[in-house]
Amino acid sequence: MSINNNRPFFRDSITDGWTKKDWALNLIPLGGIASVAYEIGSACLSSRDRTAKISEDFFKSPIQTTLKKIAQCLWVPIVACGVLKLVCFIVKACWNRCFPPANNRPREESQVIDPRAKDPCIIIPPEVVVNHIFSYLNLHELGVSRSVSRTWNQCASVPILWQSAIYREIAFSSKNWAEWNTDLVKDVDMRQEMLSLPKNIAEELRRSAFPGKSIRETHVLVRMPKGLTIKKLGELAKKYFPSNTDGYRYIWPAIVDKSGDKAVDESVWLLMTKDVLQGSRSKSYSQQKNIVAELAETTGVPYQVPTTLEAATCILAEYSRSENRLFSDSPWTYTRCQENVQGFQMDVGGFAPAGLSVYYDHYVSGSIGVAALRKF
Repeated sequence: MSINNNRPFFRDSITDGWTKKDWALNLIPLGGIASVAYEIGSACLSSRDRTAKISEDFFKSPIQTTLKKIAQCLWVPIVACGVLKLVCFIVKACWNRCFPPANNRPREESQVIDPRAKDPCIIIPPEVVVNHIFSYLNLHELGVSRSVSRTWNQCASVPILWQSAIYREIAFSSKNWAEWNTDLVKDVDMRQEMLSLPKNIAEELRRSAFPGKSIRETHVLVRMPKGLTIKKLGELAKKYFPSNTDGYRYIWPAIVDKSGDKAVDESVWLLMTKDVLQGSRSKSYSQQKNIVAELAETTGVPYQVPTTLEAATCILAEYSRSENRLFSDSPWTYTRCQENVQGFQMDVGGFAPAGLSVYYDHYVSGSIGVAALRKF
């Protein structure tokens, strides 16, 4: 047999929550009943003369007599209700004191909010607040903390907090690369890698490179590890596209012969747009370079045209994280790259369900635009 511990042993009084109107509507009938009972009792128990007197008064002035009797008897239900409520209150208080309900037990001292308590950010040393409290907050929580007070804003504005949160939540870092190939990043110091992000990275990601959208919304942030090559990236891509011989849906053999084994000298952060720049389709490569240069001048960000490896790295890294195919086949989209092989400009894109293409072109096409990339 189960017992509902949340149900109080003694019910609340029926008068709980009564308004003055409720009291009046309930006590007047009680008074009337009491007056009638008084009349009957008087008639039965009193002498004939007194009964006759009461009856005579009642018939002469029934309303006045009734009100008089109500006034005489009204104190009875009032006192009775008051005593009943007092007894219920005392018994209930004693019972709950001895056997408090599970959902109504006194809170622990740490759970009670003391309005007189001081701001912990004032009492606790700032370095402790930053290193042992705020360092566990995500980007949204850090933003909220900055609006609490000036002290909180000062603590939550420390650059390393934002570097750490962005490293965990936004960046495709060596932690993500390790899921592909541990050997590729086995000697990487993750903390130093996190600190290599610009101290103003949060402000940079909040900036708007395109109308109405922040850089965070329109770019991918990827760490390109030292030693990565076009061939090695293709081998890693086989995890998602095992039927592809080189890991790519197609890769032009000439680019493999020329740059397939050319490794990255030093690890670097890449910040690349998720799509080709507006107005860059159906343009020559020289025109597209000018579009990128104009964007760099307008925003003050040192954008450039990506290399083949940089573009492929950013696109495949985003797919690894979210399975989102940037520069996809719907519609067909490629970004031109810096390399010119045998008189042809290199393109990366056309990311279909079968994989990514590393192609070449010698013509102007509506499917070929250009992405913008920044390195730091």
